[in-house]
Amino acid sequence: MKVTMDTFRDLGGAFIAALVLIFLLMVVYYKSFAIAGIILLGSFLSIIGVIVGHFVMDIFSYGTFFLTATSLIGFISLMGISSRNSLLLIDFSMTLMHQGVEKKQAIAQAASTRAKPIFLTAAAIILASTLLASDPIFGGLGVALIFGTIAAVIVSLIVVPVLMDNTDAVH
Repeated sequence: MKVTMDTFRDLGGAFIAALVLIFLLMVVYYKSFAIAGIILLGSFLSIIGVIVGHFVMDIFSYGTFFLTATSLIGFISLMGISSRNSLLLIDFSMTLMHQGVEKKQAIAQAASTRAKPIFLTAAAIILASTLLASDPIFGGLGVALIFGTIAAVIVSLIVVPVLMDNTDAVH
């Protein structure tokens, strides 16, 4: 039990460190707390998918898919996946706006253009993670990646564009 608690503590610390690093890098890169906040909020919302996924899997396979240390590894990797999806949309829409496209049009065009790469990346992650999901040790990682990726796609293509449209930092 002590080893498990130490692992959870260490992985929780790594998760918080990843959050802080992603936020700081985005603030430095975009020179905007609002854009960095949109990226971080997208990552937080994708974690809801992990928790729901573990809950659903526990209903179907009682006692097997509770949150584990490998689930926390999935949390950390999802931060990168979700941030990447948000960055694709933000960068492309800002490029379009610098070319003279209106803000709403640029966001819509970025979301429609980048949807295919986001879906393809998600499909690859989900299909690869199905192999992990049935493993007794790495099952938590597989479930976290599958359900978290689904949530990350939804957040990236719906929530992030809405937040981008409602902030003055994206111009």
